[in-house]
Amino acid sequence: MNIECKNEYRLLFRIYTIVFLIAFSFACNNSSSETEKNDQTEKICMDNVIKQDSILAIVRNEATRSKSLSQTINEYTSGLDTVNLSSCPLEFTKAIKKHIKAWRALLTVTNKYADLRGEMHVLFEQIKRSADSSIFNEKEKLIWSTWEEVEKLTS
Repeated sequence: MNIECKNEYRLLFRIYTIVFLIAFSFACNNSSSETEKNDQTEKICMDNVIKQDSILAIVRNEATRSKSLSQTINEYTSGLDTVNLSSCPLEFTKAIKKHIKAWRALLTVTNKYADLRGEMHVLFEQIKRSADSSIFNEKEKLIWSTWEEVEKLTS
């Protein structure tokens, strides 16, 4: 092979290498951009869930003035069940569902207090002074720990 032919092969190899590097660079940048978009979508989803929970919680805390604790908890958890979690990270979705389950576990106690009326936290304090205080405290602690898990995933 003569020198001219070798030089052409080297030039061709360099061109192919440059084209490959440019294409690879665009692919990596695009992948990074997609990851950023996905991260933003997940953050927006989690923020939306937290906002909707806040609205539902305000309603829940006051609804117990005219409805039973159990009915109010059922309405609150049903509301959370309707929140769209499809764009949220899997761990966050699991944490929210665990939190809903913790609220529903409280129903075994609140069902016994169907006649209590007032702001929810005031009613909770009354139950804490009842014969059901230990089981209630255990279930309330689970609600708070599952909520901490949710909040941790949003920060």
